[in-house]
Parts: sequence; structure tokens; C-alpha cells
Amino acid sequence: MMLINRSGSLVLTFLSLYLTQELEMSKYYSGIVISFYGIGSLAGSFLGGWLADRVGNFKVMFFSLILGGSSLFGMLYFKDFYLVCIWIFICATILDSMRPALWAEVSLRSEEHNVTRGISLIRMALNLGVFIGPAAGGLIAYHYGYDWLFIIDALTCISAGIFLWFMLNPNREIKITKKEEIEKIKSKNPYLDFQYVIFLFFNLLVLSAFFQIIFAVPVYLKEEFGLNEGEVGWFLAANGLIITIFEMPIIYYIEKTKATFKPMIIGYFMIGLSFIVLWFVMHPLAAIVGFLIFSCFGEIISFPFISTISIKRAGEDSLGAYMGATTVLFSLAVIISPLIGLPVVEVLGYSDYWVFSFLIILIGVLGIRWSQSQFEAVDQ
Repeated sequence: MMLINRSGSLVLTFLSLYLTQELEMSKYYSGIVISFYGIGSLAGSFLGGWLADRVGNFKVMFFSLILGGSSLFGMLYFKDFYLVCIWIFICATILDSMRPALWAEVSLRSEEHNVTRGISLIRMALNLGVFIGPAAGGLIAYHYGYDWLFIIDALTCISAGIFLWFMLNPNREIKITKKEEIEKIKSKNPYLDFQYVIFLFFNLLVLSAFFQIIFAVPVYLKEEFGLNEGEVGWFLAANGLIITIFEMPIIYYIEKTKATFKPMIIGYFMIGLSFIVLWFVMHPLAAIVGFLIFSCFGEIISFPFISTISIKRAGEDSLGAYMGATTVLFSLAVIISPLIGLPVVEVLGYSDYWVFSFLIILIGVLGIRWSQSQFEAVDQ
């Protein structure tokens, strides 16, 4: 289901190009529009979690895909800045309400010893979709226009919902009683866990810079290197393909070391170096290849451990609440990233902006190293 859905998830991937090239918005206004997607994602995270506890994970996922896919057709008709902001918020709210229900369902259908592998398997499906979607989407946007991206995204969302309906029998849905769920929520609140909130904050810094890979970097490749939409799509597809091929074996090896913070810190620092590559390397092909290598392998050895650390911090009785907090983390990053992306580029220029991104990530890395010392002190 996630592979079908993500293979057609083209709107966010090409949103910055659509706004700046098709609608001819400035980078400043484009950043604001994209931040409304992030705000909708945040709202959807809270809404989806609230609904999942009341109507069940399956219903939330199903209606999110069907209604969210249908809402994307509306993007064909809204071109005004204010209308685009409102509608992209509505689309994101509906579509991203699925995420808490998805991760809750993965946790419920996994055993205690393989929850992390279940999460990694979902990431594998997502990244394989990221390989398929942008490669096709870039060519479609270049040859047939951006409108077809919204149509295809809508149809794949609806198709994923139909697939979910037939393949995951609602009558077999794993349920937790209301009493058990209330006891879980009362057991430990992640938002009152000060050290964990600080850990999330430093992750937020890194993720807000990292997500420029879908907000500022595509526009940079088009404006500075002259790549067309199809070539930008292949660049994004290469990112998904590298992660799909290498993540599972690399994570399998790292898991044997039982390390969590160390690979995250190394991976985040590699992501920071990917922006230094864009700043330092002038040859287009060398810059693109270097950026892909550092950013992809940095993501591979860091991102899965956000969930792993959250799971260990939560314990068995508050896993859902802590996984919900990680969902909110990514939603906040999608809000902040476009605001510190293209609008800041207009002020600093691309060259200084890549250094700025590296410094933000460096602060995040140092903060996460501090969090490691705090977490280990508690464990001792």
C-alpha cells in the first residue's frame, strides 16, 4: 500500500518547482506556500492520532487515502497564492492524518523484538516509491505539464486506498481496548519528558536543513546547473534508489553493534557535508554525485535511529505516544524547512546558504551528542 501511494507522491517532490516555474511565484512566496503544507501535515498528525484511538487505524488510513487523493484534484483549479495556501493545507491535513495510524498499526502487528525492522521495512517501501515517483514525475512534468502530477498523485492515493481495503481485512484489525489505550497514554507523556523534547529539538534543526533536498536543491539544480524537470526527477529518484538498495544491509550491520546515537551523529554530520559539497564543488556532475553520496548514506545511518531511540526511551507502555511525537517532529520540519529555504536563499544567495545549512546541522549534531550523554546518565 505504501509503495503504491509513495510511487505517485509527486506533489511535494515537485512543489517548489511548480510554484516558482509554473505559477511564477517568488522564492519568498513559494516558501510560505510550502510551509502551509507543513502546517497541514502537523494538523494531520494530531488529527490522525486522535481519530485512530476512536475509530481504528484501518478507517483512518483508508479514508485518508481516498479523501486525500480526491482533494488533490482541487489543485488543478487553484492558482491564486491565498487559495493555493488554503488548499494545500487541506490536502496535507487529510493525507498526513494517515501517518500516526500507519505507525501504530505497524507497532501492533509487530512483535517486541522486530518493531524496528517493521519500521525499516516501511521505510524501504517509501524509498522505493521515491525512486519510482520522481523519475516518472520529472519526465511527465517536462513533457506534459505539472497538472498531470496532481492527477497521478490523486489516482495513486485512491488506488492505494482500494488496495488497502481488499488486502487488509478490516474485520481482522488488531485492536486495543479503550481501557488499555488510556493506561498507555497516562503512563508516560513524551511532551513532558524534558530530555526527550530537547533531543527532538536538535533533530528538528537537522531535519529542517536536510529537507532542502526537496525544497531548495531542485530549484538550485534548475537555476544554477540548467537541469530540466526530468533531470531533477532522476536526481531525486537516485536518492530513493540508493537508500532502497543499501539501507537494510547497512542497518543490519549497525544493529549488531547495538549502537544508536553514534550512527545518528555520524549520519547527520555526513548530511551536513553534503551541503559543503554544493558550496565547494563547482562542476555540476561532481557536485550532484558528491551531494547524493553524502546525503543518502547520511540519511541511511541516521534516520532509522530516530525511531529506535524513541522506542527505547518510551518503553512498552508508551510506545504509541512517543512514535506520535516523532511524526510531529517531521511535520514541524516540513513547516520550518521551506521558511528557512528559498526565502533565505533570496537574501544570502545559494553559496552562503549551503554554509548556513551546514552550520545549522552542526549545532544539531552537537546537541544530539549532549542528549546522548543525558540519556546514558539516566540509564546508568
